[in-house]
Amino acid sequence: MYTRPTAPRSIGGVIDDAIKLYMASFRACLVPAIIGAVLIAFSGGWMQLRLLEAGARPTPGEVLAIFASPTVWIGYGALIVVSVWSSFAIVGALIRTSRGESPTVGETLGASVRVFPTALLGTLISLVALMIGFALLIIPGLILAGRWMYWGASLMDERGSALDAIGRSWHLSKGNWWRGISTLTVVGILLVVLSMVGSFVIGIVMGLARADRTTLVIVTQAVQGFLHVFMAAASPAALVSIYFDLQLRREGGDLAARVGNLT
Repeated sequence: MYTRPTAPRSIGGVIDDAIKLYMASFRACLVPAIIGAVLIAFSGGWMQLRLLEAGARPTPGEVLAIFASPTVWIGYGALIVVSVWSSFAIVGALIRTSRGESPTVGETLGASVRVFPTALLGTLISLVALMIGFALLIIPGLILAGRWMYWGASLMDERGSALDAIGRSWHLSKGNWWRGISTLTVVGILLVVLSMVGSFVIGIVMGLARADRTTLVIVTQAVQGFLHVFMAAASPAALVSIYFDLQLRREGGDLAARVGNLT
């Protein structure tokens, strides 16, 4: 059972909170996770099949021609839109679960629709800034990534503007850049290992079955989509848990009292 912490936690404690929050909110996150998984699996499979059509060793010109297609750009645009909407639906469900609520599917999806313009604007601002930061010898991009990565949690928790949420993330992460990055890195490694194990097992099974490349692409994307359903809320749960921990570290007793009133 998840209980929102009332005091700062160790990195291990934050990860433990993230696991509990993930488990408590799994049902509320399921539908947006499925929607995101279907779209990602379909788009990834479609692109790989297009590359297969170009031959075993497509030339650079053939690859560029595929990526220059309007259909590809429209598809990626749709992928970005649905991914942003799905991600913020999951974060919203996590926030509401942390308050002791049990959001319905309609409430989860509707909350994400209402904040979607703000969420999309914030996503574009952060992506452009990160691209510029990484282009400037990488270090500025890493700093921005660590300072801004909680803005989605702030947006769904406090419902301000995109700039308010980004500023809030910057404020909370001051002096705690390494703590947040370290915690999220541990979670990321666990998820990558799980994904690699799934891909490895698929490769062995398909190899033993002597499946052709088309079948391999379809099965791989289907399994990856299935895994995404269960992994989609993992990183957001970690981010939300770090966000709560940073609130307690920066704002202390007042926030702890407010959290106590929710439980």
